[in-house]
Amino acid sequence: MPESRNDRLLVEETEFHDQNRERFLHEHTNRHLLIEGREPIGSYLTADQAVGEGVRRYGAGPFLVRLSGEDAPAASIPALALGLLRQSRTSGRKRGPQTENSARRRRCRRRAARSSRSPRP
Repeated sequence: MPESRNDRLLVEETEFHDQNRERFLHEHTNRHLLIEGREPIGSYLTADQAVGEGVRRYGAGPFLVRLSGEDAPAASIPALALGLLRQSRTSGRKRGPQTENSARRRRCRRRAARSSRSPRP
C-alpha cells in the first residue's frame, strides 16, 4: 500500500525532536518548542504562544509544537486549538424529548406570565 501524505506529515520534525530530546529538556526546561523541518524556531512559555507563532510564520503549513523532552501526544486537534472549530452550543445539554418538554414548559410559563399581567375587564 502506498504511503499517503498524512503518513509523512511531521515525520522529519518528530524525528528531529526525538533525536535532540535530552538537549531540549536541559536547554528549554518546561518550554514549548516550535520546530519546522530540522530546525528549532523558538521556545515559548505556553503552547498557545508557540502555535500562534507557527501560524504567523507558516500559515497552514506543517510545524511541530512539543513540550521540551515530551513524548508524542496521544491526540492533537490544531483546528480546535486555533479556534477554527468550535464546540457545539448544545454540548453538555440534554437532547431529545427532555429538551422539547423543557421548551414547551417555558412557553407555557411565558403565556401564563403575560396573561397575568394583562388587565382584566
